[in-house]
Amino acid sequence: IGLDLGSKVIKSAELEFVNDKTAVRNLGIEDISFPDNSAQQEDYRKNLKRMIETCHGKAFPDMVLGISEISVRIMRLTLPQMNRKELTKAVVWEVKKQVPFNIDESMVDYLRIPSAQADAAKKIEIMAALAPRAVVLNRFEIFKALHFSLTAVDIVPLALYRLFKARTSEGNFAVVDIGANYSTIVMAEKKIPFYSRTQSTGIGLLYKAIKERIGKRAVDEEITNILKNGTEDYEIQRLIDSFVETLWRDVLRTMTFFSDHFKGEKIQVVYVTGGGAQIKGIVEKGQQMVNITVNKGDPFAGMSVEMLELSPEE
Repeated sequence: IGLDLGSKVIKSAELEFVNDKTAVRNLGIEDISFPDNSAQQEDYRKNLKRMIETCHGKAFPDMVLGISEISVRIMRLTLPQMNRKELTKAVVWEVKKQVPFNIDESMVDYLRIPSAQADAAKKIEIMAALAPRAVVLNRFEIFKALHFSLTAVDIVPLALYRLFKARTSEGNFAVVDIGANYSTIVMAEKKIPFYSRTQSTGIGLLYKAIKERIGKRAVDEEITNILKNGTEDYEIQRLIDSFVETLWRDVLRTMTFFSDHFKGEKIQVVYVTGGGAQIKGIVEKGQQMVNITVNKGDPFAGMSVEMLELSPEE
């Protein structure tokens, strides 16, 4: 079971792996807000347990939790050859130079990437990952209190990379995941991700702005319909267009940094996913602004969904 404990919604997906194929056994989604203080923790844990047991039963399989925050990053580093102890210190030092926040409050891990080219130059290729320590420990405590065993805590950039790497036959690709609070941009090649950044251009900001424009009578379903189909209200459409342009300008800046930092590397295709991928015209606008192929990314492409009782709209 993969879990996403969002600020307003909990989402879960139960997958089964049979003969190198993936089947989606069940999906869960419920409006349960993440607690703002310790007094709300107990009710949150009870609601989380109830939702998981309702959607997936009481005999829990392996559980993996995804983490998405502004300070979640992955990055590829090239360092001189050195021993493990020195390498750990060097990775932390290099990461500190590349991120605009204090990594003393983050967990940093890394993986050495086999590279004949790096070996020939007496270098080491590294993929480093970092996530906020307080967030990871808080999530562990929630599951510990429920006596649930987490197989792993994953960060969203790596999950996005693994999800979409099989969709690209060759060359480098990018994934833009537009969530409620954050948008995550991942730059990768088929065998390893290069770089990611998470920014606060989540679609929740757009919902809030449109709701303020419509007034108290607005409901999320109405706003979702506006985003999917467009609107004749000039001011609301201007809000949507401004959000989309800001998002793609951020993507373009990230792609420019990527090309400058990794000399000679270019992105061939961009996949857009998440709730914001439903905005009318977002793919076409992206293709126009970044000037490469942009596709809407279906997270369930290539998976069997025959066990799910869903209508085509769902």
